[in-house]
Amino acid sequence: MESEILLLIIGVVGLWFGSDIAINFGKKISEALKVSTLIIGLTVTSIGTSLGEIVTSIVAAYDRLQGIQTSSLALGTIIGSNISLITFVLGFCGFFTIYYLGRKKDSMRRDWNMLFFAIILMFLFSFNDKKIDLIEAIIMLLVYITYVFVLLKQEKLFKKISTNHDKISLRTLFFYGLMIFAGIVIVIYSANVIINNAILIATKFKMNSGLIGILIGFGTSLPELTISLHSIFKGAHGLSIGNLIGAGITDSLMSLGIGAIIAPLVVDNILLFFDIPFMFVSVLIAWLFFIRGGKLDRLEASLLILLYFVFIWMKFFILPNGF
Repeated sequence: MESEILLLIIGVVGLWFGSDIAINFGKKISEALKVSTLIIGLTVTSIGTSLGEIVTSIVAAYDRLQGIQTSSLALGTIIGSNISLITFVLGFCGFFTIYYLGRKKDSMRRDWNMLFFAIILMFLFSFNDKKIDLIEAIIMLLVYITYVFVLLKQEKLFKKISTNHDKISLRTLFFYGLMIFAGIVIVIYSANVIINNAILIATKFKMNSGLIGILIGFGTSLPELTISLHSIFKGAHGLSIGNLIGAGITDSLMSLGIGAIIAPLVVDNILLFFDIPFMFVSVLIAWLFFIRGGKLDRLEASLLILLYFVFIWMKFFILPNGF
């Protein structure tokens, strides 16, 4: 027991240390290219913190090729992670700051719209034949690539790289990017250490499997939670909110798309008619909170956290046998 507790503490320290590296170098790229930290959050850190979901999706896809049905696990992990991000993680971060949109309002509307579109696309492809096949997966990936390209073009990133070429070399930018991913890898590894040892402790105390399942689901959101929370303390609020929205878009389109390209995903009724609609409603509520007053205050943050526990309660007590 002492070793598990010690590893838990080491994991927490690793989360903070890794996120500190990622955020510091994210801010360096933002300052060097004169772009907002929101863009860094929507692209670099969101892709990095989604590595766990991407790897899970790929491994699950290879299992499906071997005849092991992992569709519900892969899709459930992605949807559960997204719901956690937009309710619990966003709400928890909202306790430490009031997210103001300010001058970011137009660009944030663009990114929220993209998140809505990604969820609708996932639902439509699933509803058609309760399966996401190769063609649909390719479309999802192309949509994601197009979104990132448009995002960078609107922010004039390519022009800023060429304009600032004399002030900062591509080698320096590459090093900054490498350090961001190094920090994120430390965060992801630390999150795995925490969740694995938390499960061991829960098992020793003979806690039920439902609680252990909640621990695993929460663990997938630890990287985004740590990066976003640490961003707030570092004054990079744009990186914080951008990381959460960007991770939702990345998971829904890229993580899911890569897995479905390797092997088609079969979508069961409970995912199609409960999980995906709940994810859409969660995003809608969060968006309405932002759009209503251009900010997210602590009361609204509390309601988002409550929404997360409503989801957990319904999954484990109201819908135990599915649809």
